[in-house]
Amino acid sequence: AAEMATIAGDTLTAEQRQQRADEALNANLGDDLYAALKGADQAFTVENEVIKVAFSNRGAQITGVELKDYMRYAEGERTEQVEMMQPEHEAFGVELKSVNDNTAFNSDNFTFAVEQTKEESADVVRMTLNLSAESALTYVYKIYNTGNPSRDYLIDFAIKQHNLNTMLAGNEISLVWKSRSNRNERSFNNESVASTIIYYDGDVEELDSDGEREDVEAINW
Repeated sequence: AAEMATIAGDTLTAEQRQQRADEALNANLGDDLYAALKGADQAFTVENEVIKVAFSNRGAQITGVELKDYMRYAEGERTEQVEMMQPEHEAFGVELKSVNDNTAFNSDNFTFAVEQTKEESADVVRMTLNLSAESALTYVYKIYNTGNPSRDYLIDFAIKQHNLNTMLAGNEISLVWKSRSNRNERSFNNESVASTIIYYDGDVEELDSDGEREDVEAINW
């Protein structure tokens, strides 16, 4: 027998309850965002000579970075590629508001439309989330292939917005960013000595591996 429930005098099946919930969500988000929320996930990779970058259109995020010319230890030998990220510990999104009741939500819950193009010495990944007919959020990634490792290991990233003034929390872009450093060497002590964290919080500080902080001046953030 179908699962039944009584709500406000109505007897509803589970399917009908889900339909009502979806209709309410659609009314809250609007047609464009609702379609993006329910859209199909798409995974793809872009690579050059030194790195392989995995993307997902869900949140327009990088989900993995593999170093192609370095190996990490596995079972006592260097037999595995170095992985720079742990997707389950990553988050990267812009906080926005619904068009109807200002409920906050995060862009990483929605599927973006993907466009891949080539420029001179670079692959360009452009992913766009249409929040309404008048507003959009776009992430642009560039993976270079110049033959110069100091350039090719770095990924350029930009956030572009179109008419988001009515969709931003406090008329500002709030970036929700969480990342966990991935351990790739057997010796934690050796790895921590070669690791540095630089962050921005009002003033710019550099946090060394031993926990000492150093103020950094004249920074253009």
